[in-house]
Amino acid sequence: MFKEIRAKKRRGLDENRDYACLNPRQQESLRKSWLESLPESHTYVVPAVGRQMTKKVFIAGPILGMENHQEYRLKITEILVRAGFEVIDPWNREKILYNGDERCWWDKVPTFDFIQRDLEDAERCDIMAVYLPILSAGACMELFYAKRKGKKVVVVSDIACLSPWIVAHSDRIVKSFDQLENALKEFS
Repeated sequence: MFKEIRAKKRRGLDENRDYACLNPRQQESLRKSWLESLPESHTYVVPAVGRQMTKKVFIAGPILGMENHQEYRLKITEILVRAGFEVIDPWNREKILYNGDERCWWDKVPTFDFIQRDLEDAERCDIMAVYLPILSAGACMELFYAKRKGKKVVVVSDIACLSPWIVAHSDRIVKSFDQLENALKEFS
């Protein structure tokens, strides 16, 4: 369905090039040459051959307090790839920072630069999928930012009474991953 690739930087596949217009053999050839040129460092999801990956979806969700429970991102990624979306997941870049035992490590990095990368990812997306099993300051800020930038926002949460701020800045709120797939069809 999708293949995780270790990569430091996206190179080779030009986002402006109409990848979907290539025949499957051309797509596979381009994909292989791109993969061979990548140094190992981060994980990215690579489009499957023959799939038109037109819209980009940013995955937002809680990290603090859930550093060792990010499996939800794989589930959301599977849903997005199956529905034909390209995935932007900042966790792929940031998970190495959350591996240590050091508390409040973010006090030792340039805070603005750290957050700016996430905001730039949010600007590149067409849709933001926000998973909120618990409230998350970071995910809520990303949600607010994306909505203010005119992006579509889908929230997955079974929290009984979501904040009016979340409700007002969401285009769709669903209770489960099964419902997420159907909600995304509205925006494809």
